[in-house]
Amino acid sequence: MAFNFSGVFSNGDEGVMNDLLSQVPGVGRKVEQPFWGFGVKFGTERAGNQAARDLVLVDWSHRFPSATFVYLYVECFGGVCDHAGFAFRDGQVREEIEFTESDVPLRRLLLHLGVELGERAFFAPLRRGYFGVEGETGR
Repeated sequence: MAFNFSGVFSNGDEGVMNDLLSQVPGVGRKVEQPFWGFGVKFGTERAGNQAARDLVLVDWSHRFPSATFVYLYVECFGGVCDHAGFAFRDGQVREEIEFTESDVPLRRLLLHLGVELGERAFFAPLRRGYFGVEGETGR
């Protein structure tokens, strides 16, 4: 079964999440494990790193200089997942990783939020239904 995800995770508070949702369409949710913050899943029209940059997310992050943000784009099909994304804070990209068929991008980007994935590289907010989106597919 296919799984696609495009969205942002942050160690910011609910006010930061609400501000982001006032800027871009998506579904937000507080995250308490494996880090404390929030996640926002964008609609499927917000795919890829360039589209996220087009949303001016990096510039927008100036408004919350103490918060770290990680944009993730994930495509899975047939048990193989491609990951890409970038970490940003206070208007600057801290790290950007292009698509690759491994969990290295996911592991490296989540380190910016203090998340160390175990051997399975399982990140609960990327499981099916986490954001409660009707018709959502995933693992």
